[in-house]
Amino acid sequence: MNSTIKALSIIHAVNEEGKRKIPDDAPLDFIPKRWEKYIHDPDGSINRNYYEMAVFTELKNRIRSDDIAVEGSRNYRNFDEYLLPENEWKNETGKLAVSACYDDYMQERNKSMDDRLQFLSENIQQLDSIDLSDGKIHIERLNKETPEEAEQLSERLYGILPHVKLTDLLLEVSGWIEFDRYFTHASTGGIVQNKEKPVVMAALMAMGTNIGLSKMADCTPGISYHQMANAV
Repeated sequence: MNSTIKALSIIHAVNEEGKRKIPDDAPLDFIPKRWEKYIHDPDGSINRNYYEMAVFTELKNRIRSDDIAVEGSRNYRNFDEYLLPENEWKNETGKLAVSACYDDYMQERNKSMDDRLQFLSENIQQLDSIDLSDGKIHIERLNKETPEEAEQLSERLYGILPHVKLTDLLLEVSGWIEFDRYFTHASTGGIVQNKEKPVVMAALMAMGTNIGLSKMADCTPGISYHQMANAV
């Protein structure tokens, strides 16, 4: 079993059984060097908080590098799931719509191109929005497909909507269901305080929407990249 997957299984078992300590034989070979000085407590035991953080950080990296697949995911599934099943590939409906022979394919493409050029040559005067004067092709600009009334309505709707910060929106939701109580400090175990909540919410949204901490820092005045990086 992959060491990262084994570590996740151990963390799951510890949480299910209500234990406080990570077993001493938990795998450590996948832990990056930057985490090594935090993993063990002075008495030599494995620090649970840092171990879980290291495991989930490494899991994120392994998923992004396609070393680990996520069952049911659209973005991080097994590579084989992107391919047609073998029985469907062998079936008539799974065959390519073009010839697999290069010569046949090029012959068909050349004929198709010749037919289109012949049609263009015979009907150039009847084609709308195209002019061949001065030996050049002139194509008229396309008109907007969106009616002017629809654009005006769109502007009115945006004007009605209140302008709120993304972090304030998450804080409001947190006020309804109090999910922020599950964000605790890795060192003290304490719940994040009021001044820290906007930073945590900004980091959470940056990771959840996959826009990154740098772009989120540009969108949230008063919250810097380094503040969110420390929260993560």
